[in-house]
Amino acid sequence: MRCWLDVAQIEQGPLFRRISRWGSVGDVALHERSVNAILTARAQEAGVLYAPKMSSHSLRRGLATSAHRAGADFLEIKRQGGWRHDGTVHAYIEEARAFEENAAGSLLRRKPST
Repeated sequence: MRCWLDVAQIEQGPLFRRISRWGSVGDVALHERSVNAILTARAQEAGVLYAPKMSSHSLRRGLATSAHRAGADFLEIKRQGGWRHDGTVHAYIEEARAFEENAAGSLLRRKPST
């Protein structure tokens, strides 16, 4: 991603942008359908089995989950993802916690008795 930001000379604004047939990177964000089509095609090329289920929404949702796990501030997550409602972000964070805080997970963290 850092390479893309450097090459495209992006300092702010949308990450995924239109590229002209002459290779010029635009200022306008790609439409979500374009992101979905590109994401699915690249995931299928990489052999990802669930590629048809992926979408631009998956990326935004994944941002909330990954940022939370990395310790990012709630308001930073909300702003970065462009969510207007706290409840949406809280729901994604709660889903992330379901994989961290559960009975089965405690079995993995427990040291075996000798």
